[in-house]
Amino acid sequence: MLAAVMAVAVATLGFAACSSEPEPQVHEYVIPNGSRNRIAKGERVEVWSGNLTVRVGDTLRVRNEDIGGFPFGPYRVEPMSEFEIVFGAPGVYTGYCPLIGDADTYTLVVVE
Repeated sequence: MLAAVMAVAVATLGFAACSSEPEPQVHEYVIPNGSRNRIAKGERVEVWSGNLTVRVGDTLRVRNEDIGGFPFGPYRVEPMSEFEIVFGAPGVYTGYCPLIGDADTYTLVVVE
């Protein structure tokens, strides 16, 4: 009897370990202090590449250490604060973001 219970437990653990569902990821970015002033002087500030693909269930976390608020993709991060969102549905978002460096447009893709 104990052997049968152990066999079921091992089979269950083995199945869970082989699951094809990836663990949710946390994508973290920091807007450094001085970013607003650098952009005002015409300098480029690159916090992210502007291209990000995430899965439903993943988290985007952005900490703004600057005195200015910024758009970050389709979201806004207020000064000296942190923004976090867990993606709940697939979609594609594009638009303007001043924190990309040489390009000013982003593409954020949320997949199943």
